[in-house]
Amino acid sequence: MPVRTPAVAGSFYPGDSVQLKNMILSFLKEAGKPTVQGKLIALIAPHAGYVYSGGVAAYSYKELIGRDYDTVIILGPSHFAPINGAAVFTNGYYETPLGKIPVNSDMAKKICSSDPPVLDLAKPHFSREHSIEVQLPFLQVTLKKFLIVPILIGQTDENFCKELAKQIFKAAEGTKTLIVASSDMSHYPPYDIANETDKNTLKLIQNFDAHSIHAASQQMMQKYAAMELRTCLCGEQGVITTIYAAKQLGANHADILKYANSGDSSAGDKKTVVGYGAVAFYE
Repeated sequence: MPVRTPAVAGSFYPGDSVQLKNMILSFLKEAGKPTVQGKLIALIAPHAGYVYSGGVAAYSYKELIGRDYDTVIILGPSHFAPINGAAVFTNGYYETPLGKIPVNSDMAKKICSSDPPVLDLAKPHFSREHSIEVQLPFLQVTLKKFLIVPILIGQTDENFCKELAKQIFKAAEGTKTLIVASSDMSHYPPYDIANETDKNTLKLIQNFDAHSIHAASQQMMQKYAAMELRTCLCGEQGVITTIYAAKQLGANHADILKYANSGDSSAGDKKTVVGYGAVAFYE
């Protein structure tokens, strides 16, 4: 069985298992107690280096404390390899310093069973990509035994996202499955511009307005192009897919659990920042 070994351990997060677990526990302690009372269906969490975004990610993952899931579907953007549609890791393991996590092959194959096929099954896309990997240590600390379905999404349109959401719904319906959309928010504007644009994006997400996200992002990037705004949501397709899938699975509430940007970190620079949001979708 193939094992996808860590690509960013020691850079995005500590490579030592004890240091890694202690860092995550510290983030979770600072985030406080869970606040979502209903059936938790999906989360959005950032995927930057933990020194920048780990504190925000903890606000999503604290909601898993005391909950039980058999499978976690993780939707991340592909930063390095061009993908036509999406790619799914259908069998094997993902490894972190905290251990190996098996892939739910049955569910992965169900998601791939659309007609016509919507997914590219090539595994090489996953070898360097960090967007899925950085979510895993948080899951390993907050959940007990679980499987994963890693999915990378390329630059595609809303119709593809709807189709993928439909396949996720069919595969996950009636099971104890959580969806995680891995995404950072605004990239490289000054601190105040990031706060403004990310507030607008989070409002659309909270209103389940997946249809408006892409157009709104394009408008904001045009408006603030001179301010170095390069993207509003780097995992846009995964977030759109998650909104559609979560809604089909019964989610009717979305809470913004936390927002910050890299300028809020002691390691950050307010002149050019990346935004991070934590969101929970629940019934």
